[in-house]
Amino acid sequence: MISEKKQNLWGDLPEVKEANTPIVILREQASLVGQMTDNLLEAEVRIRQQDKKISIGLGGEVTESRMTIPDIEACLDIVAPPLDHYTITVVEIRHGVEPYPVFVANRLRGIGVQCDNETVFKEELQKALQSPEVRKVVSSLLTQIKSVAHQS
Repeated sequence: MISEKKQNLWGDLPEVKEANTPIVILREQASLVGQMTDNLLEAEVRIRQQDKKISIGLGGEVTESRMTIPDIEACLDIVAPPLDHYTITVVEIRHGVEPYPVFVANRLRGIGVQCDNETVFKEELQKALQSPEVRKVVSSLLTQIKSVAHQS
């Protein structure tokens, strides 16, 4: 058995900075749902990887085959545990490897907008979370949970 020291071809990696990324912001908002509803509702953030429609060739040219650069997608779901964990997605975000720009969509309204920075993202996320459609879903779920609890 030959033992060789592995050669580091990476060099020094860049310093990691703490950042308030869109996913961190979504998780912060998700953590508040239980507190605001006496834990009748919960919220969770699901993350997935989505391939873009474009591909980048080895020379930097856009091609139809070669390696693709996947987007990062995350969904903010409201979950109602007393209703057999009924789950509804209220907000979805999508961005590339860099957190901004980020596309944020209110899934209940079917509309979305691109946000170039954290400030704009927070403004648009607030509009989505405070939209009449999201408020109606939250109210309806809480009403159903309380009526089920009274029948038990």
